[in-house]
Amino acid sequence: MLKVSVIMPCARDNNSIIAMPNTHIFEPTLKSLEQQTFRDFELIIIDALYEHRKDYFKDKTFSFPIKHLKPKPSIWNQIGAWQVCNQLNTGIIHSEGELIVRIDDCSSFSSDYLQKFWDWYEKGYFAQALVVYHHGVNPLIYNEEAKRLYCETSTSPAVKGETYKEIVEKLDKLYKLGEIIRDSRWQFVGGKGPIYGNMKDWWYGYGGASLEALLKVNGYDENFDQCKSLEEMDVGSRLEMAGYGNLVLDETLTVIEHFHGPVSKKAIWHEGKPAKCNYALYLLNRNKRQFRANSDRLTEQDLKYVWEETCRSPCSHSGGTDYDAEMFRTWAANQPIFGLAEERSKAKV
Repeated sequence: MLKVSVIMPCARDNNSIIAMPNTHIFEPTLKSLEQQTFRDFELIIIDALYEHRKDYFKDKTFSFPIKHLKPKPSIWNQIGAWQVCNQLNTGIIHSEGELIVRIDDCSSFSSDYLQKFWDWYEKGYFAQALVVYHHGVNPLIYNEEAKRLYCETSTSPAVKGETYKEIVEKLDKLYKLGEIIRDSRWQFVGGKGPIYGNMKDWWYGYGGASLEALLKVNGYDENFDQCKSLEEMDVGSRLEMAGYGNLVLDETLTVIEHFHGPVSKKAIWHEGKPAKCNYALYLLNRNKRQFRANSDRLTEQDLKYVWEETCRSPCSHSGGTDYDAEMFRTWAANQPIFGLAEERSKAKV
């Protein structure tokens, strides 16, 4: 068994790094992984554009094993909807590492990146890396250019349909002019050394958890797919409920994410309304103390709760008209039910 499986979901076009248009999105990550001092790992790329670049690794050689996979089947494939939970679960099914480290494309990191994850794991902690955003070779500074870049490239539901002024007003509440755009968790860690705990609020982004823990909670809740938000926060919440409170933020464990364009229209083209609010699902799992995902169908009472929460604030400010009731019914009739441990056994046959 390997010590670490690095899992990277991807749904972005090849040359999506804004300041490096001639650089393939995989290149910074692959270069960083080649330079790792920790060597007992594999890379698993779950690629929504697999059919468009399935030969990418055909004539390339690396010093570590790579699995380049397409996502397992999902009802959202048919309409080109967001399905990162499905992708990450596909990675877990095919992983061989004791520790799972999730990363994103367009990323690069120091040569001791995986070693630090493993060192913390050996001490009993699941580490989370802190992100600094770069534009080219330099950190991305919040200024007029950064505002323009964000507005032009964002696909977040929070900014769709809003004016430039409305988007910038929200950004101005998050960042100050002249400061580096980086992970919001820095405010708790900078200059203070390692910070422990708060799995529920801080487990997201570039981070790790044991395969054992992720199998116990049965992976990422695919009920969150079709919409984009809170997938990872939900996992952190369920890990905490399952007894894993051992998170650490280490200010020396950092990752660079190169400012990039949106996901590809070849993979995710659905532009309709979301089926439901993922915050409502998050609350449901918290209220029920339900730490295991993808195992039981939501009851009629559960679905009623999710829809009612979806239709009121903070999910909606328009009585739910910003959500698709018909899509909600489609989702409710096709809830994913599976066991990751069983799927792993099938994959090895």
